[in-house]
Amino acid sequence: MKALSASILFLALTGIVGAGGLPGKTLNKKRALKFNAQVAFSQAPSPVCPYIGQTLRYLMNYARANHPDLYRQALGLRRDAGFTQEQVRVWLENQLCVREGYGPVGP
Repeated sequence: MKALSASILFLALTGIVGAGGLPGKTLNKKRALKFNAQVAFSQAPSPVCPYIGQTLRYLMNYARANHPDLYRQALGLRRDAGFTQEQVRVWLENQLCVREGYGPVGP
């Protein structure tokens, strides 16, 4: 009995007995890789952030109405940190895109 449990433990630790090694659970690796590639390439591309290229006025009005914390940070950057209008626009554009799930903008 000890020899059987030791061999099962050895096989489990080495990964030989896993989901692919159990009866009825065999996995064709080529087929799985092909399926994963098909799923990856069939995904729709992520939507483009609608705030790219908007004016600072539009972004500030939108942020004031929907994301007051970002609006306050943008005001602080402009007034206290000495950012230019273009720097604040780019920062706010990026923050809005990230906040709403479009991902970071630019390089």
